[in-house]
Amino acid sequence: MRKWIALTIPLSSSLLCACGPALAAQPEPKTTTGETPQAIVFFQNVPKPNVPLTLQPDPRVEQALPQIVPPKQPVVVYLPVYPGAAKAAPDKRIGDMGTPLDGDLVDGTLYFQVKATPDQIEAWYAKQLRTLGYRESGHGQSTANGAVVSGTVSFTKDGVPPGQPVSAPDIDVGFLLSAESGKTTFAVKALYIVTPERPKDTYLPNDIVSVTLTDGQTSKTITDKHWIPQVVQAFNALHMSTPGVSSGLAVSGPARTITATFRTSQGTALSARFSIASETVQVGDVTLNCTSTLTQSIQSALDG
Repeated sequence: MRKWIALTIPLSSSLLCACGPALAAQPEPKTTTGETPQAIVFFQNVPKPNVPLTLQPDPRVEQALPQIVPPKQPVVVYLPVYPGAAKAAPDKRIGDMGTPLDGDLVDGTLYFQVKATPDQIEAWYAKQLRTLGYRESGHGQSTANGAVVSGTVSFTKDGVPPGQPVSAPDIDVGFLLSAESGKTTFAVKALYIVTPERPKDTYLPNDIVSVTLTDGQTSKTITDKHWIPQVVQAFNALHMSTPGVSSGLAVSGPARTITATFRTSQGTALSARFSIASETVQVGDVTLNCTSTLTQSIQSALDG
């Protein structure tokens, strides 16, 4: 469980307006230094036709989390465009796969029309995004008056869990199932969570020789030369926790916390507190989002 949840919104006619802000194509971004943060750019070299989309804070997230200042760093995603597709007006009948309720989320949606079937559109985007290292991660439908009116397919970067777009944006492609004037209206949505830069003093050096795990009265020191480098690599790949809400899932029994003390060959120590239930790691005042694989590895090493 994480500090934020990916809310997969039930797709119905009353929620179809929740498709992220509809944006026009943006000019090519200019990255600058100084007071303006440098833009984060994805897929700039994607084959043409493509269109740059500048992502914006989601209005629903801002309303739900008014105390959190949205990110100021520009995020630009170059989206591949189905050949022959023309820009279209936003269509509220097209649903999406939901929105992560996270204070650092930015997203955006572009709408198009083209003489092609929904199956052709889906297959084309699946092929294009596979070349960018993406996989299909979910399908959904939206209804109006009891009838299915649109379909959606979600794409996630390989190696990234769905609903956690912190290293690469998630892409949703939604389309009306009925053609109008021989053309299909479709939408392409990009979502990304801008994570704060992780402080350098929260990273582990490469010369860790032992890890002492402590849970209450139970303690164990591990010196396994195979296990330690794997844990160090996984630990250093963690991202900063971003402000959101708890998933609220019930956890049976007391919440477990394991303290890991990493020691270098020179005797320097760094301690981290793994909160197993929330899958977070506390390093001083910094909170990192952990992974299930790493928390399970820490637990297994202590309990084994």
